[in-house]
Amino acid sequence: MSGRGPRRELITASAGSGKTFQLTDRYLGLLLAGEKPESIVALTFSRKAAGEFFDAILQKLAEAASDDKARDLLNTRLKVSVSADDYRMKLAELLTVMHKLTLGTLDSFFHRILSRFPLEHGLGGDFSILDESSLQMELGRALEMLFREGRESGPLRDGLGSAFRQAREGSDDRKFADWMVQVAKHFRILRNLCQEEERWGRPGAIWPRGAPWLDLDEGYDPAEDLAACRDMIPGNAFSDPPFKEGDFDKWLAVFDALEKWSPAVGFKGASALLKRVFKGLGPWRPGGGCEIKHGRTDFALSENFCEPLSRVVQSILRREFERRMLRTQGAFRALSEADSVFEKQVRSRGGLTFADLPLLLGRSDDPLAKMEVEFRLDGEYRHWLLDEFQDTSPAQWRVLRNLVEEAINDPEDGRAFFCVGDVKQAIYGWRGGDSRLFEVLKERYGSRLENSGLNESWRSGPDVLDTVNDVFGKLSSTTLSCPRWEGVWDSHKPSELTENLQGHVAWWTSNEDDERKQALVSLIREIDPVARGLSCAVLTQRRSTARELVDLLRLELPEVPVENEVGANPGSDNPFSVALLSLLRAAAHPEDGFSRGHLRMTPFGRLLATSGDPDELNSALMGVLRQVCVEGFATVLKEWGGRALKEVEETARAFCSLRLRHFEDLARRFDETGSRDVDAFIEFAKGSESSGGASEKSVRVMTIHKSKGLTFDMVILPELDGNALDALRRGPQGSPLDLYVKNSADGEGVEWTLDWPNSLFSGADSTLAGIIASDRGEAVFENLCKLYVGMTRPRQGLYLFSKCPAVKKNPPVNYVELLNQTLSSVSEEDRENVESILPLSAGEMEVRHSRGSPGWFAEHSPHSSEPSDALSSLLDVDDSLSTVTLLVSLTSPSKHDKAKAILGESLFGKERDRATDLGTEVHELFEEIEWLEDDAAVQAFLLKIKEKASAIAFEHVRKVLENEDTRALFAKPEGASVVWREQTFSLLLEGELVNGTFDRVVLKQDASGRWLSAEIIDYKTDRDIKNDADFEVGAERHRKQLEFYRKALSSLTGLPAEKISLGLIYSTIPSSVYL
Repeated sequence: MSGRGPRRELITASAGSGKTFQLTDRYLGLLLAGEKPESIVALTFSRKAAGEFFDAILQKLAEAASDDKARDLLNTRLKVSVSADDYRMKLAELLTVMHKLTLGTLDSFFHRILSRFPLEHGLGGDFSILDESSLQMELGRALEMLFREGRESGPLRDGLGSAFRQAREGSDDRKFADWMVQVAKHFRILRNLCQEEERWGRPGAIWPRGAPWLDLDEGYDPAEDLAACRDMIPGNAFSDPPFKEGDFDKWLAVFDALEKWSPAVGFKGASALLKRVFKGLGPWRPGGGCEIKHGRTDFALSENFCEPLSRVVQSILRREFERRMLRTQGAFRALSEADSVFEKQVRSRGGLTFADLPLLLGRSDDPLAKMEVEFRLDGEYRHWLLDEFQDTSPAQWRVLRNLVEEAINDPEDGRAFFCVGDVKQAIYGWRGGDSRLFEVLKERYGSRLENSGLNESWRSGPDVLDTVNDVFGKLSSTTLSCPRWEGVWDSHKPSELTENLQGHVAWWTSNEDDERKQALVSLIREIDPVARGLSCAVLTQRRSTARELVDLLRLELPEVPVENEVGANPGSDNPFSVALLSLLRAAAHPEDGFSRGHLRMTPFGRLLATSGDPDELNSALMGVLRQVCVEGFATVLKEWGGRALKEVEETARAFCSLRLRHFEDLARRFDETGSRDVDAFIEFAKGSESSGGASEKSVRVMTIHKSKGLTFDMVILPELDGNALDALRRGPQGSPLDLYVKNSADGEGVEWTLDWPNSLFSGADSTLAGIIASDRGEAVFENLCKLYVGMTRPRQGLYLFSKCPAVKKNPPVNYVELLNQTLSSVSEEDRENVESILPLSAGEMEVRHSRGSPGWFAEHSPHSSEPSDALSSLLDVDDSLSTVTLLVSLTSPSKHDKAKAILGESLFGKERDRATDLGTEVHELFEEIEWLEDDAAVQAFLLKIKEKASAIAFEHVRKVLENEDTRALFAKPEGASVVWREQTFSLLLEGELVNGTFDRVVLKQDASGRWLSAEIIDYKTDRDIKNDADFEVGAERHRKQLEFYRKALSSLTGLPAEKISLGLIYSTIPSSVYL
């Protein structure tokens, strides 16, 4: 292919720089050089990107075959002279072999290989890809078999028990089955990725150069060293300068804490001095100095003081790290047993996930078989084009490496390798992507690859690009440090196509959440992008925020079509489906009083028992259960859902009908498993997710991650608040272990894994502290990548909303502070100009930065549209799983003071959680409490939640539980009683459909199970409650909400209102009151 560019090329392509254009040119260059289309492998990250790639190839061929100008341009770029007839022939050839092309995603490529060579990779034959819900079902069945085998086999039982005890070292958790399910769920793939036991919690792998605490004698007793340290305090000769006498008690408290420490007790409220002692003396060795900061002074500790105190600290480190290593090793043993059963029961029978595909292909159990497969593939595939390489995972690269090396190292230079990526858009590290592989390619094959860069944008206009350059190209002038980012950054410039594109960038701030939301609504109302034919996206960081904004926009702008593109749970995210689940639950569990009470408040109550007779209801529910066993869930949902639809208000019927069809689809998928287990189906339905369809003629709401690769005329980023950019990601939510995975430097494997100790311990070890520092740098890089992706999606309009920048000195740098340090303040003239066109300022809301022409959109004239058309178009699209606005009279207890039309989602089901992050976390922690009988139970619970809870949420819970008055509300009353925790409800009260969630309800029963009385306890984290006077005002503020809860509970249980007491807990004081 002489004269058509390099055969092997590594292209770094910034956002909007035309990487698809470049790759398709290279693909066409190979075709025109006579290469067979079937011999070319072109792989990218998503099916959408693969489809766009193929469309672009066909379009270029078709244009070159029919248009002289297009043909001349293509010939010039490819340095060829090809006639129109030849282009037509190439187009016909490509279409003829279209079914043989390897042009798709990495997952589809791996699927194709396994389909061709199943036996060589340990599969019995055909296989199927399990979705997440099906995987959890299969995993649960495999674990049930493991437990059953464990009961029947002594050695297996002993082995599992030993692994569990080892993995729960220092924990009071004794629920083996629950623990095993969670560990298998979160770490099954890690166990397959890292199969060598010596890499799981082994000191030689983690500390290859040793550590001071490893040098301690096994039988070391700290008592003598602690006594020596105590003796030095009165003389005050252990530091330079000397400590003040007022600090002596602080030192003695440190020694007491060190003496009392054990894994089960830990350090309760570690003092600042204790933390500095750990950090300074953890890595200390004899002969080394040690300085610790206390107050504003640096103190140099004497060696005769450091030596004994360091041994004490290091002995604690040793015990803690040994405990963590034991937990990791126990997890490996338990996972190995679980994976053995999963392999036998699921994987070997063809049940796989996409994550399993590269793991199976990368195995080397049979090197000869693996070599044979690679030899045959190498004979078929001669040329490789890899897109979005920065998102490739080590497991995926291990599969590709040997194949692409043949092309890169071809001595005859007859094979091509083109790789395109942009580490600045590496936002899938949480899913296994490792952008360092891009650097590995350069280092390993640098002499064989030509490197080139693309920084000219064919997407965005100057206003957007200038803002991007300001934010991401001036880090050196901010308080944020990220050498890796600065090393890959090049200034962006517009192309000849976009250099005259008019646009606008604006940033508004307000500390009031409602003001920011209403400003977002006003912005869309003023610009009216759909009517003007402009594509518009609202991009969020969290899926929950996206769903909330979809609801808000559909409520406030019913005439504007809004697409929910973050996925939906058709089996549980809407009231109609929730009612159907209650029908099934009540049928399977006659004793479930809450489900039966819920049914009575929905149309199903009237359908099941027209007379209200309990016997009639029981008989009808038995019929439902029999029908499930005989006909399956899909038939039951179709029949009973169809009956209930006739009872639904006409305004809500279209939406409920749509949701019912999608719920039936889920049920059919479940029925294919052959199971008739109602509880398993309910879990399946609650966990199954589907994505809605996308329409260009709508406001599209999605996460920043989902927007990658897309282009819009205007983009709104309404969620720019959050933690500092160097904040570290926590382990998987709900996981009993926080397994840290240290990937190898070459990005192709795992060096080691460890159940990560908390920051006090990890920061006191030089090896782990170095990892933390490195990971903080990577966290900054990843967060910059995410913001970069969001800010480079628009062509013309970029609109940012956030809280106001912090006013304190040297605040941590989050997105808001980054914008504050890089974007210029708006002038008064620009402010007035923006407000005259986009009048969004109200209350605290103000425009903080503006660039470009606020009225850029005026050149796109709006066209007329009927408001009803937008809504009906959504209802008519089968694959749209987004909630639509139903203007019926609905309210929730927490909003009773300002009741208004709200979403149909509240029809019978749970309302979307709109609490702050703190409130949500505090509620989740309280939800874990069934009963707390005494101080020991309280302290055990606090110890259990301390590591997984944020510091502020932990303090809220601790204050409540260590206060006698508020703790008493969690004590079990005398006699028979039941407790409900975070129990949702929906019912008709006084002509309004009401939904909500009881935080905690304690119900007393008589011997027959009849309710005698109840107590509703509601938690509040209101930050404006600071004293008793505030408390009384706050209690009155929430009285109406709690009275509604009383009415709801009375309707559900039949208890008279006077038998239901109301309790309110404020976690900020803490204090409680009965209303």
